[in-house]
Amino acid sequence: MNARNRSEGKTKGRWTHRAGWFTSMHFMMILTIAIVFTTSLIMGYLLQGYMKKVNQELNDIYSNSIDLYANAVNDKISSYITAMGVVSMNQDLRDNIFREDVSGSEMVVMAREMGERINEMTFFLYQSREVISHRLYTYLPSNGYHFWNINGEEASARLEKLKESSPQWWYSYSKITKSNHITLASIITNFNSTTGSIGRKDCFQTIEVDAAVLFAPGRGIDYQTFVMDNQTGDIIYSKSSLSSKEVEMIKEQFATIKNGLKSKSNVPEKINLTDENEQVIKYNMMARKIDHIDMTAVLLFNPKQLKSGTGLLVMCTFMLFGMMFLLIVSNWIYNKRLNKIIIRMDKFDEDVPIQEPIGGKDELARIDRHLLQMQRRISTLIQQEYAAKMQAMTAQRESLLSCINPHFLYNTLNTISAMAGMEGAESTVEMVSSLSDMFRYSSDLSKQKVTLKEELNNITNYLYIQSIRYQDAFTYLLDVDEALYDCEIPKLILQPIVENAFKHGFQNRMTEKGKDRELHITAEQVADSLIVSVIDNGVGITSEQLLDLQKRISEPESKVNQSIKANGSIGLLNVQQRIRLWYGPEFGLQFISEGEGKGLRVTLN
Repeated sequence: MNARNRSEGKTKGRWTHRAGWFTSMHFMMILTIAIVFTTSLIMGYLLQGYMKKVNQELNDIYSNSIDLYANAVNDKISSYITAMGVVSMNQDLRDNIFREDVSGSEMVVMAREMGERINEMTFFLYQSREVISHRLYTYLPSNGYHFWNINGEEASARLEKLKESSPQWWYSYSKITKSNHITLASIITNFNSTTGSIGRKDCFQTIEVDAAVLFAPGRGIDYQTFVMDNQTGDIIYSKSSLSSKEVEMIKEQFATIKNGLKSKSNVPEKINLTDENEQVIKYNMMARKIDHIDMTAVLLFNPKQLKSGTGLLVMCTFMLFGMMFLLIVSNWIYNKRLNKIIIRMDKFDEDVPIQEPIGGKDELARIDRHLLQMQRRISTLIQQEYAAKMQAMTAQRESLLSCINPHFLYNTLNTISAMAGMEGAESTVEMVSSLSDMFRYSSDLSKQKVTLKEELNNITNYLYIQSIRYQDAFTYLLDVDEALYDCEIPKLILQPIVENAFKHGFQNRMTEKGKDRELHITAEQVADSLIVSVIDNGVGITSEQLLDLQKRISEPESKVNQSIKANGSIGLLNVQQRIRLWYGPEFGLQFISEGEGKGLRVTLN
């Protein structure tokens, strides 16, 4: 009985061992290799038949590729020319762009209105990324966006060429985008405009596009792309993996390339290029003329990319075995390095010395380096966060101390407003209402950030009160696009700047008669940043004072805090500190002045 049990136990153990081997990683890896190898053989056989068919249709693919590419570029260029035509035929624009009696202040309103019409007519241009600018060279004052004065030397030279033939085109290299920019230009005459009876006048407009985006090939078969100037043979755009030597050979054979344009043949021409290793590589070349601009699109196809045979199959087989071997070795190395990182992460919250990085340039080494940087950074961030919270608590405490029974003051101001209304003092009602809104806005501690629109409403109330106080002794302009109204900014960030303009910019001048005091507030978005400017035409400051002011607000955080405490300032230094706390030390205030008597521009970035 015992012998039988031992025999059954051995049999059961052998089956258990075999079952364990079948479920082991080693068996699964061998099975995976066998399946992948068999699948590769089958796919290789099928691939041979497929490649025969592909080689038969290869010429059609080349022809379709060049036609699709040329048509796509031609459609884009045609849309630009169409857009310029639509703009040039707009009657409202034609009635204004030839005028020479428009002042700079009138141009601000006119440019906004006409710019909106231009944007409505050409909105589809900016759905793609290649359009850089759309400019109209007119007799109006320049606004730096849509309208440019035509009296410049370069503009005059361009206009003379456009009188001979319109449209015209040219290209120039941009150091910013590191690519060529293509400019299309068309003439605009004053026929059928309000200035048509005075005599012929000519304006023109340009659309500048980025060649790197305009000529970028679409998805499809892989090919080398070139766009060449037919007059000079220069390469305006290229996207290829060829060496500089091969590219020079293409320029030398440009005359042969242009012959392919005459018949629009669907049969590719053969072109031989010598690489840096002196090896001759044969390419199939297709070329097409680009409409409206004297350029040629050239596509080079490497026929070896679509060839197959037994050599490819054998190479794939060896690559498969090599990949399996590398998979095993790399997995062992990967796990060994990963375990070190896991051990370090397990001890991350312990007070242990920071160890040396594991080394290397792979993703694990990068993770390890970032982990070490995180450990070093955490203590710094804790200290900075603590300091920021203490500053916020101090500011909140000071704000609370200044808010003595706000509801009582609200009710008192409303009572005064009601009494003034009963007595018919409408100006007093408006002034008290503005003051009440300002007090409610400044004493609301529930929000540290507000929208740009809310902040501008508060500034409007402030300026209204000042205009009543000084009997309209100044003018102001809020030049802000409504699209920016929803941008968030720190609360009460603009009022100190505006107050500074009255205190220092218009110092002791508010009671003088006949003074043209102006305040201009603008906002624009550059990249991901909102830039707000407060401009006055006050007394300005000297260059020495400007350097001293810029130096004081650019000091480290600790010194700025000391200066605020020493001077009791809630003005420019306070604004500078708040911007730094919210957005970082690279942001803050900038000051621009051309000297005494020439005003000051304060920019919040």
